[in-house]
Amino acid sequence: MCGRYYADMDEKELRDIVSAAQRSIRLPEKGAATDAAKARIIARDVNAAMTGGPAAATAPWKGGEVCPGDVAPVLTAGGAARFMTWGFPSLYGKQPHINARSETAAGAITFRDAWLNRRCLVPATCYFEWKHPGAKTGKKQREKYAFRLPDSPLLYMAGIYTTGGMFAILTRAASHGISEIHDRMPVIIPKALATFWLEESPQVVAKAVTELRFAPADDPVTDDRPVQLSLFG
Repeated sequence: MCGRYYADMDEKELRDIVSAAQRSIRLPEKGAATDAAKARIIARDVNAAMTGGPAAATAPWKGGEVCPGDVAPVLTAGGAARFMTWGFPSLYGKQPHINARSETAAGAITFRDAWLNRRCLVPATCYFEWKHPGAKTGKKQREKYAFRLPDSPLLYMAGIYTTGGMFAILTRAASHGISEIHDRMPVIIPKALATFWLEESPQVVAKAVTELRFAPADDPVTDDRPVQLSLFG
């Protein structure tokens, strides 16, 4: 699964995405009170609340650690960047769905329409997972690990989104090596297949990246441990 991730604004690739998303929520011209204009005003207000209130409506997104319920940038069809809220609404009044299992999303009533029609990519520097303590380790608290691609500053997690601008991250069974930390992992789409995922076929999840590096989250990124896996799982 993916319950938290990190977006480092020092990365130019991410800054470009954020800038594009920011431009998409500029105020419309006076008198242009169309549904699209109203949607942009709502998005502006959401972004303003996230970045410090009405006076900060044009301030850039700050990045950092992203948690469920936060607003974050995603990429949609055509390479469009938008701000969305992390978490699908639940049909039964429970907690929002932050993840969707890639194996069953196509048949689940909550995710089916989005799986077919509204796919996105969620950019991140790394994502976090927690390893439960074991009797053999003698540790009493869960350990936090950071996972990233070995040769790229960003990874792109496959997502789906609602018409109301809420997204969920797709997950898959963890590959060997990663499974020692958690039994699930995000579906990570290779950049070369980004357009295919966004605009053509959801079956590209079968070629999700599984080659990651991970380390305890308190350690410098340069000290992480490689996981020896094939590029495509």
